Amino acid sequence: MQPKIEKPLAPFKRYCGECCKQFEDVDLSDEILCNSGNRVYCIPCMDKKKEDQRVYIYKLSGIPEMYKKASLQDDNRSLFLSGANGIGKTYKAAGILCNWIEKLNYKQLINYAEGSNYPIFITVPELLMKIRNCFSLQQCEESVVEKYSRCPVLVLDDLGVEKTTEWVLQTLYIILNNRYSNYMQTIITSNLSIEEIGEKLGDRIASRIAGMCKIVKLTGKDRRVKNG
Repeated sequence: MQPKIEKPLAPFKRYCGECCKQFEDVDLSDEILCNSGNRVYCIPCMDKKKEDQRVYIYKLSGIPEMYKKASLQDDNRSLFLSGANGIGKTYKAAGILCNWIEKLNYKQLINYAEGSNYPIFITVPELLMKIRNCFSLQQCEESVVEKYSRCPVLVLDDLGVEKTTEWVLQTLYIILNNRYSNYMQTIITSNLSIEEIGEKLGDRIASRIAGMCKIVKLTGKDRRVKNG
């Protein structure tokens, strides 16, 4: 008696929850298809949905339009980038954040887009202005400080250009100390060296930066100045 030969099963068919086209169910990982309740999506629609969410995260993060195409590989370290004007500090900082966003899978994109905790790019003067505005907008200053203390990646651009007051020093210290204590990736740019930061903002802030960041001194010519 010859053994019974089983016929291979026909590929299981599904219908995309976006375009309604039929496709074979080959991979249900969140990198290829997305399960949302009883809905799944074909690869092209999944790619489109991921890109839409990525664009939204870019918008939430506050990365300036001119830096959204920047890219720089990193190893998730915190960095203090110092140097003269126009040598690429902001471009490098934005590139690290853009690269971080590009690595997110769909599930992570959805979580950051739907939550209040997402990566942030902001200049230090703008950061302080937003916190000050809490008083006129009747918001809780503590909750706004918490937002910048707990976001997964924070880029602080142009540290040292702000006017120094006791309130400024206290606010910056709280944010930096919280990020230092919780191992949160922080990218800081400044025209000042870490020693000059200590002179202007105090040893406590300089110590926190030096403790959590790799100090990188950038050199070169001002790329914003065109030769005549």
